[in-house]
Amino acid sequence: MRINFLPFKRTERPSERRAARPACTGRRERGCLTIDCHGCRQKQDLTDPRCFKGVVRLLSAEAPGIREVMLSRDWEIVYDEECVDVLAAMGDIVRFANGINFQQPFEDCSSCPSNPRTVIAKVVDHLPRAAPELDARYPRPSGGHGRACEQCIRTLRTNLDHAQHMLEQAEVRINRVAYRVVRSDDH
Repeated sequence: MRINFLPFKRTERPSERRAARPACTGRRERGCLTIDCHGCRQKQDLTDPRCFKGVVRLLSAEAPGIREVMLSRDWEIVYDEECVDVLAAMGDIVRFANGINFQQPFEDCSSCPSNPRTVIAKVVDHLPRAAPELDARYPRPSGGHGRACEQCIRTLRTNLDHAQHMLEQAEVRINRVAYRVVRSDDH
């Protein structure tokens, strides 16, 4: 990580209102994803959970080939390729979760505690930590529609198991990059 301090000059603007939580915007240029943090109230730091989630969502929407991520506001903070590798692993999980298609054949499916859209949204919101929903022992209540609910829950469990595997792979990448830890079975 390197920090480039830029001279900055604050310009007065007529009373403009900012959104409570604006969506992150960025542009890709020569392998660097530059994120415009000017309208954001969050910290300009990936240790801030909202900043992290915004960057991961942006990165998950980008094509491969990003080597650096730059947060640009009062100064520029550049995260290098090792950090981007970890962010990309989280982005893969978000991309996977967003790509899951579910059918809701009954009207009350949207209020079901096992509604796949709700459960997957909770998993994504918990990133980079594992959500309780990823635990195979986590109870999956049925919506009361017999086989239709059983099939829905079985499909959801399969997708959650895959998301858990992806999170474990991301953890391996984090350990390699941050702590230089290699598991004995990775040789």
